[in-house]
Amino acid sequence: TYKMVVALAALTSANATTITGARTAYALGLSLPRLNWLGRWDERRNTPGNALILQGGIALLLVVGAAFGDEVADLVERWRRALLDPGEDLTA
Repeated sequence: TYKMVVALAALTSANATTITGARTAYALGLSLPRLNWLGRWDERRNTPGNALILQGGIALLLVVGAAFGDEVADLVERWRRALLDPGEDLTA
């Protein structure tokens, strides 16, 4: 029974994170010209469509990261180093 409660809690948390994260990304898109693609509103669905897609992608990366922990952690570290020091050799 407690497994159902945990699953339900995880589902509701994921739902809240997606909605909140997408609306935050939408606001960021309205504020920053370089991210204006996030600030597009889908009139037909009445949602921040691009921001929802981005948030879904982030959620998917988190799930994959949990499944393949060390490999994803290494990849994220390489991305971080590439962004902070573009001249660094990423094969090390």
